[in-house]
Amino acid sequence: MARKKETISSKLTQVNNYIAKITLSRYKNAVDTAENILYPNRTELLQIYNDVIKDAHLSSVIKHRKTRIKGLQYNLYKDSGKTDKQSLNLFTNKSFNKFLEYTLDAMFYGNSLVEIIKDSEGEIDYALIPRQNVIPEFKRIKYNAYSMNGDIDYSLSQYSNTLVDINNQDDYRNLGELLDVSKLILFKNELLLNWSQYIELFGQPWRVATTDSNDPEEVSSILSSLKDVGRSGYFIKNSQTQLEMIANSTNSQSLYESFAKYIDEQVSKKILGASMITDDGASNSQAQVHLTSSYIFTKSDIKFVEGVINYQLIPQLVELGYISKSVTFAFTEPEILTIDEKIKIDTFLLEHFNINDLEYFNNRYGVSVESKTPVTPNVI
Repeated sequence: MARKKETISSKLTQVNNYIAKITLSRYKNAVDTAENILYPNRTELLQIYNDVIKDAHLSSVIKHRKTRIKGLQYNLYKDSGKTDKQSLNLFTNKSFNKFLEYTLDAMFYGNSLVEIIKDSEGEIDYALIPRQNVIPEFKRIKYNAYSMNGDIDYSLSQYSNTLVDINNQDDYRNLGELLDVSKLILFKNELLLNWSQYIELFGQPWRVATTDSNDPEEVSSILSSLKDVGRSGYFIKNSQTQLEMIANSTNSQSLYESFAKYIDEQVSKKILGASMITDDGASNSQAQVHLTSSYIFTKSDIKFVEGVINYQLIPQLVELGYISKSVTFAFTEPEILTIDEKIKIDTFLLEHFNINDLEYFNNRYGVSVESKTPVTPNVI
């Protein structure tokens, strides 16, 4: 029986992501450690990334940006310009979807070191080397994520055909787009914590029991009764005690809500290049500016992914014998806008211009469109 080849991924000590309260102080220390010139270590920063990415809005906009690329059609071309159908099979399976996901994630995390391996059936597969075990700056892999030194030098020729080193903006020290976004989410988390405390204090009525009794049993009985009635706050006072809950004179609800909305807008601008892609905007003209910014982001992402596949992955697949000769990978779908984004643009056009060519809509949405017949109101 042939012995299964031991891969780099199988040798590494896995780190459990622990739940901890993230503070700005911890964030600053994590960034300083990750940017250390002599002994860079991203472990703490990556754990912060894994915590903040659970934010509903952040995870949504990241998924939106990645889906714009993953939903595009693509092809493999020979030197003659014809489709290489045989090689295309390697790029239409679940394994390649994993590689595409790892490539896009490098933009947000800063790095994805991907190992090319054979699965149990001898087919090509891809495994992500845990980012906390990688030192991209020195091309080293650590068996233990908390170690300051690397155990494997993956710049050696023996790894050149099995590892794909993907770095955001081709910068080995780049910490990804989550670097700036994380600070915003930290502020948001603190905001939500304070907001929930405000609601708890002023959003529910208090239960107050008044007694001048010094009998411990009677006081204990009153206290038990207060505990058993709902979840709102309660207390016991005597006739001489006064308690006043003083709320801020400003509209605290509005402040919390507007600040949370502002943070989400900044996150959208950072990840999508615009805030109106996922949220309603004030006007169609503003929406067009935001769509244009988002379009530029997507075009940039297309160039990034095509570059990784053409100049890093495909040459290694050729060396490993999966592809007989070099081919060119390219996205083929010219339209990169979503249906919602198309509708926003077309709504703007219909409101500001006379469109006589209905074939435009027929081709754009694949439906038959006819002019509306004006309705003459009945005169009584």
